[in-house]
Amino acid sequence: MQREPFTIEPVAIVGVGCLHPWGAGIDAFRRLLADERPEFAPYPVDRFWRAPPAVRARLSRRRGAFFGELGVDLRQFRIPKVYDRAVSTITPMLMQAARDCVRDAGYGDDGSGLPKETVDVIVGTCFGLDSALTNALKIHGLTWLADGDPAAVEAGREALRARFGSSSHDRLGEMSSSIASRIGAMYGWRGRIMAMEDGDSTGYAALRTAILSLAERQSDAALVATGQRFESVLTPLVLAAKGFDGDSAGAGAPLCEGAVALLLKRLEDARRDGDRIRAVVAGIAARRTDALEFRYAGSDDAARECAREVCFQAGLDIADVGSVECVLPGLRHAGAATAAAAFPERPLTCATSALGHGFANAGLTGIVAAILSLDDEDAPKKPLAVFGVGLGGLTWTVILDRRDKPRAAAGGPFAEPASAPEPIAVVGLGGCFGPSLGRSAYWEALCAGADGIGRISDRVLPRGAAFSGGGARALTSYAENGGELNADWEIHRFDAKRLRLFPKRVAALDVAHRIALSVAAEALDDFGLDAGRRADLGKAMVVCASPLCLARERELSNRLHSPELGSVLGPDESRLADAERAAEEIDSFTLDGLLAGNIAALISSCFQLSAETMAIEAACASSLAAVHVGMQALRLGYADFVVAGGVELPVNMRDLILCSTQLMLSRDKIAPFAANADGFSPGDGAGMFVLRRLSDARRDNDPIYGCIIGVGASSDAASMTAPDPQGQALAIRRAFADGRASPDSIAYVEAHGTGTRIGDGVEISALHDVYGGGARRDPLLIGSVKSNIGHAFAAAGAAGLMKTLLALNSETVPPTLLRRELNPDLALAAIPGAIVSKPRPWPASDGPRRAAINSFGTGGVNFHLLVEAP
Repeated sequence: MQREPFTIEPVAIVGVGCLHPWGAGIDAFRRLLADERPEFAPYPVDRFWRAPPAVRARLSRRRGAFFGELGVDLRQFRIPKVYDRAVSTITPMLMQAARDCVRDAGYGDDGSGLPKETVDVIVGTCFGLDSALTNALKIHGLTWLADGDPAAVEAGREALRARFGSSSHDRLGEMSSSIASRIGAMYGWRGRIMAMEDGDSTGYAALRTAILSLAERQSDAALVATGQRFESVLTPLVLAAKGFDGDSAGAGAPLCEGAVALLLKRLEDARRDGDRIRAVVAGIAARRTDALEFRYAGSDDAARECAREVCFQAGLDIADVGSVECVLPGLRHAGAATAAAAFPERPLTCATSALGHGFANAGLTGIVAAILSLDDEDAPKKPLAVFGVGLGGLTWTVILDRRDKPRAAAGGPFAEPASAPEPIAVVGLGGCFGPSLGRSAYWEALCAGADGIGRISDRVLPRGAAFSGGGARALTSYAENGGELNADWEIHRFDAKRLRLFPKRVAALDVAHRIALSVAAEALDDFGLDAGRRADLGKAMVVCASPLCLARERELSNRLHSPELGSVLGPDESRLADAERAAEEIDSFTLDGLLAGNIAALISSCFQLSAETMAIEAACASSLAAVHVGMQALRLGYADFVVAGGVELPVNMRDLILCSTQLMLSRDKIAPFAANADGFSPGDGAGMFVLRRLSDARRDNDPIYGCIIGVGASSDAASMTAPDPQGQALAIRRAFADGRASPDSIAYVEAHGTGTRIGDGVEISALHDVYGGGARRDPLLIGSVKSNIGHAFAAAGAAGLMKTLLALNSETVPPTLLRRELNPDLALAAIPGAIVSKPRPWPASDGPRRAAINSFGTGGVNFHLLVEAP
């Protein structure tokens, strides 16, 4: 399919914050790049828990730039003392970079002067945070106690708690999206909140996501912050297996920790507001080279395509580019030749060679280096290119120009948002939730009112060591029910041969990778993808919601750090020997199976989509956040074909214990909207959607399940844990403004339905604020799929969206299971609204049948999505 090149209004970078082990602030960055720098130090093995001596010796030869003790007072970032042991170490790093960025932009410590209601915060990280890996290790220690007598189990549990701590906020502290929430709360911002990961292309993905939101006028400013810390002996081992050997030759480079934050505004707004403009993003583009083993697979052709596209956006010829800042592991890396092919005879520079490779932080570090080059008054006044090749095969380029240079007349027209955005058609569905394998089985179970929540298997929850049925107790779960994934899913749903994955490759993958591939296959088959259609789809994007620290990374880190558990619980020779085997088993495939961003990259590779890819985390609203990013790319013409969805498997010992500690779980089964609702039941799940612009779908006679007509997002910016009706109502109102629709036109709302008295009450109150008091002829129907399958965390929004789309198509609303008496205090009558407790027909009315999906999550993240029948 021929498409017009994507162009946007230029975006101004009005603030920069930098944090590096050798110095903080943009002036320190300038000195580090210009002057003599300290020598790279040994990898900080003493920072971590005990590991096999041979591993520690091996790592002592690695070099890089690493922080010592940060000694940061969390109170300066408005983090209460109760969170001290639960907050990840990278949190204050990113918050300091964000604060310095806002100060650099001239907005002071309170951010006054910025449009608080419409500032997005997008954070990028890579690899498990120390808080996540600590939680995993201490809970893994319980498996050492599984066969002990009750007294020994209790003593071991107390020893683990004394060594690693146990806080009711542990689950919150390990989420990267909570960092974005804390930055937003620090300034009272109420825009969109999310975290993302795409390996060493994370900075590019975050920057591009912010620019799309600014271009669509969904935000008026965006703070993008990326950071990297290395929190385990696992990370350098898997990187070394990929060639990151700590040298500057080949694919190796000294690793470095740090954080960078950029404050972005539309150029016209920055000029209107009198901002100091450090640089202008005049073009942004990427191409992906699919490969079944992830490596630096960028091609010269992909690089040339990127160069042509960004130069078109900026109104430039390639010869107009002054120099190229390479985001690569050193200038001797093969990617430097690719950069030279795209920008022939242009000088190449590489901040990585001087400062080390920051992985998730590498992209924005390269942007800052280019900004400093633009500031150099002695340099030619030419725009610069920032060029990167990611480990997953993504080749990307950004054009930065000086603040005082007008856009050249040769540039293409801006992709300004339409007065009425085009609906986005959902043209393929795939899903597995709890016992239901596939979308058909899922829908049949919902229509039958089936209960997919049952007693969790002993394989998942070793009751002798980890279950306390009598009530909450440290490092135990008081809940034992959940929507556990059908144990036969892999036999029936995962076809490695079709996906061109050989056994060793499959063995390295996290279970989330394999499940996501199986449901993506169902969605793409449903759409009708084949070799003949693939070439005509245009530019593709895959966005997958999931936690950013997957089970496979936690498992390997636990094995490598078994000596630490031995020091707490007493040595176990077989387990200590397994720690050494774990190090020996690491190969070039291991990294591919650890990273959340590689879920999307695998979908692209296995189905040969050549797509831009990323992982998104926005707490329990993650799936709708992923859909939102895909929608924006389609609306603006940045992408033509999107696969978006989410996957998470919270029915595991770790999540059960962490959520029990926070008193989030039901002691029996989740009962949304009940008078004595006492929490949720976890549920495993994955759902994927194929998205296209409605005009494209109709032209090609695609099967259309429904159209997404509007999305609204907000953050509460008030509490990290308690839901806020005003924040939710704000997201709902934004969805209606985006969709140009009236609340009275919505017949059904698929509610988040947490199954807590507070959460359900707040949600119904928010619905009343927006949906109540109109000219509604019939009661607003309300339901929650969590009653059937449990709470799927990052995949929860996908479960609700899939249920709603299938309901639109069948003209039937399936029942919500009301396990207990309905809460009489819910403000249903004032809407008016009614909980759907038995199947309800959904006939056509005067206008199109419309529905909404509501989703919110820890940290104050809120999303609301509107759909209508095709």
